[in-house]
Amino acid sequence: MLLHSLAENNIPLDCKWYLTNQLSKPLTRIFEPIIDNVEKSLLQGDHTRKVFKPAPKKGGLMAFTVKGNRCMGCRCSVPTGHLCDHCLPREGEIYMEKLCVLRNAEEKFATLWAAAQKIHGTIFQDIMCTGDGCPCQFYRRKKAQADMRMAQEDIDKFGF
Repeated sequence: MLLHSLAENNIPLDCKWYLTNQLSKPLTRIFEPIIDNVEKSLLQGDHTRKVFKPAPKKGGLMAFTVKGNRCMGCRCSVPTGHLCDHCLPREGEIYMEKLCVLRNAEEKFATLWAAAQKIHGTIFQDIMCTGDGCPCQFYRRKKAQADMRMAQEDIDKFGF
């Protein structure tokens, strides 16, 4: 789920942090008997550099894809609009469900944002967090922000 969110938003995974904080000790224990100076030969060097390759949004196979409209109620394919004929009488109910999803996403983002502000000791300045071990849950905050943006796009389709 996290890796999907990272790839979807073109956010690079902090390989150095994971290698240093999560993998180095177990890898050292495994390879110590067969590799001299494991720290230098295995955990450092060009093979541990960070490479960022965002997924293409156009070109390649993406050039052959067509995004169709889906009903917001039952997810069936619709030629135009956001609701099928079957779900159109329930438009108000579906709108309220989507509004609830937006409210939950906003609450989650606000909670994570407030926690980050508290950790960094700032209320009025931007939080410059790269996610390299910072306890403010950078990637969760970015995921919550993306969820909030998608929920708002759903609400905007209703045109109220």
